[in-house]
Amino acid sequence: MARSDRIQHSHRAGDRRILRSLIDHMIDTLTTPVAVIAGTILTASMMGDISPFLMWSLAIIAGGGVSALMQGGTVALRPPLPAPPEA
Repeated sequence: MARSDRIQHSHRAGDRRILRSLIDHMIDTLTTPVAVIAGTILTASMMGDISPFLMWSLAIIAGGGVSALMQGGTVALRPPLPAPPEA
């Protein structure tokens, strides 16, 4: 394989890596609010006969807070976008 072919191949592989990372980060951006809403609704559905105000307050604080913490942790531990390949 010629040197110019290797350089072009490495550029294409680097571009695919960057695109894959960008898509992954966009999916994280969409799933974080969904996780908080789902945690809130699931927590509210598990509570018994209590005042609706208290139920939703606890659901937002406990369910939404825990799911936001967990989702935020997974987002924070993701590796940053890879650097573009050098020419």
